[in-house]
Amino acid sequence: MTTPAPARRPLPPSPCVGICEMDETLELCRGCARTAEEIVLWRDAEPAYHKAVFAELPARAERLGLRLRRLSWEPEEILSWAADRLTAGEGCWVIGPPGAVAEVSGSAQGLSRSAEALVAQLEGAALRLIAPRGTKAFAWRPLDTAPERIVLALPTVRLGEPDPAELTPLGPDQDALLPGDEGAPRFDLGLGRAAARFSVRSRDAALLAALEAAVGQAFPAHLAKTRDALFAAQPVRVIETPLARAEIATPIPLGDERTQPGPHTHLLPAILSEGLATPAGLAMPPAFTAAALWIPA
Repeated sequence: MTTPAPARRPLPPSPCVGICEMDETLELCRGCARTAEEIVLWRDAEPAYHKAVFAELPARAERLGLRLRRLSWEPEEILSWAADRLTAGEGCWVIGPPGAVAEVSGSAQGLSRSAEALVAQLEGAALRLIAPRGTKAFAWRPLDTAPERIVLALPTVRLGEPDPAELTPLGPDQDALLPGDEGAPRFDLGLGRAAARFSVRSRDAALLAALEAAVGQAFPAHLAKTRDALFAAQPVRVIETPLARAEIATPIPLGDERTQPGPHTHLLPAILSEGLATPAGLAMPPAFTAAALWIPA
């Protein structure tokens, strides 16, 4: 009779960010801030050992001058933490690259949760966060005096091909989060990014006609023909990344109007042309791609 092999122990959460270089002076890894011994022992060590090392990493990162460090949170913990922030209305979620973002703030008026997803309904907006296996959380401190931000990321190898770089119809939006919007037509404005999509959703006949007439035209050139109709119709803006979907239904400011507090979007071609994937100062390790950012108040 064959004895079954013992179940393999799951890999423990790791601080590794894929940058494995030792600082000879401090004898700490410049990527994860662990010692060489801790790295060797990590896989087979007990959870209490991991917890103790993780507790020391913030101070070590400061000594190394690191602005970014990986947290121990597993996907379920990430969603629980996010649910608490949304319930309390703490901070602001930023979805999308510089120049094409949704900023979602305020207290959730409704919250639903599954094993891998969290959906929040807010005044004038909705936000879905997903945390499949492999989702990672990072703490980022842009300045010594600034509070830490939280970055949700996924392995870069999981990115697909870039989305179209021209205005593209997406058909009826069956995944709409805002009540009553299911099935409304949606158009990709054509950022041409693999990690972000900026689209608009509307049933306004004049806007749909203007968008249909400009299908296939490159971004941002098509805005010359669609901008006026977009401002007039005030469509829902849908910003997506591999880990998030934000829907914003608040008014788009006109002319010199200021952006009002609460959920809103920014679509700024001049900033997008710089090709930035993250805010200035946030240097993600090549192995990971940022997909959502939380900024404390």
